[in-house]
Amino acid sequence: MEQRFPLVLTNRWKATSFVLATIVVALATMGLIGFAAALYPLLGIVGLGLWFAGLWVLPERLGKKVAYSLATATLDETGLTVCYETTGTVQHLAFADMVSYSTYFNSGLTIRPRRGRTLCLHLNSRLHPQGMGKMWALINAFESIVAAYQRQHPQQPQIANLGFLERPAGAFWLVVFATFVGWLGWRAGQPLASEGTWGGFLFASLLLTIYALAWRHARMQWKR
Repeated sequence: MEQRFPLVLTNRWKATSFVLATIVVALATMGLIGFAAALYPLLGIVGLGLWFAGLWVLPERLGKKVAYSLATATLDETGLTVCYETTGTVQHLAFADMVSYSTYFNSGLTIRPRRGRTLCLHLNSRLHPQGMGKMWALINAFESIVAAYQRQHPQQPQIANLGFLERPAGAFWLVVFATFVGWLGWRAGQPLASEGTWGGFLFASLLLTIYALAWRHARMQWKR
């Protein structure tokens, strides 16, 4: 039975570009305010107040409009089809072609196929809270249909539900954590390093080891 879900999505790339542009504009504006304050202190104070007020209000309001996107997701017994109203493009993924999927705190759904482009439905709950209900409904319906499909087709490869450690983010934070521990080790190796520095390095190394073992175990379980 076909199910349709009208979605409000957040364009991740537009949102990221908007954040970077906002930082550049904010820094440039602050420089101008500093220059004005050096010549006219009162004007600088007024400008600084307006700068803080604008930084508090404008980014979120503008971000909602810049990164706003609409789509319609259709679920049936064969797979998931998404029609993006902004661009008019359509992407279809059959259950037989899906390798894995992951959800992000009920604010997004990512599906990885055996071949072709990954399907990513992203929603920023702060920018577009009105889309949360439909996204939750889609995720719940998708997981139910996937479970039913796998029971009906046991000969097909399983569609894995990836947790945090199996996702690329798990490997990314492992590298970040290992780099941080390496820096602590460098500090601990300095001639004037304190006992506290050594203690912090050993504790961080223990945490890194636990995380690395958990990451490796999760990856091995997923590959099976």
